[in-house]
Amino acid sequence: MSFLTRRQFSKTVVATAAAFSLKSVSFPAIISAASTMADTDKIAGLSLTEAIRLLRSGSVTSTQLTQACLERIRIYNPKVNAYITVLGESAMAQAAQMDAEQKANKFRGPLHGIPIALKDNIDTAGIRTTAASKVYDDRVPTEDAEVTRRLQPR
Repeated sequence: MSFLTRRQFSKTVVATAAAFSLKSVSFPAIISAASTMADTDKIAGLSLTEAIRLLRSGSVTSTQLTQACLERIRIYNPKVNAYITVLGESAMAQAAQMDAEQKANKFRGPLHGIPIALKDNIDTAGIRTTAASKVYDDRVPTEDAEVTRRLQPR
């Protein structure tokens, strides 16, 4: 009997959800009623390539993407325990800023407006980073890891 790793399980769940939710729906139909739960699931299930394309075309906003991801986390995290620290308010504020910059035709890079999660073993200054260990339960680093610095909007 073989077991899936958490990463393999997550990829399988996301791929399956995307396949079922996007099977017969066009992208304009996904965006037309983004306020419903089904549409939120479709937006959160977009591939990175699809999300970037829709962001650049203006069919979806960073705020919609972030909201959809946060809703997914709210629903599924109690069951799969994939996220330790979720910064919802901060993520929504950054998404609104990315949307405003996009309207001004200012792009910070290829991932402009894409919500990103960091594994809990990557230091983030001022944010609880535990490495999923009780030993580091109250650890708040003072500096960002290099990958954190590179992924932050410039």
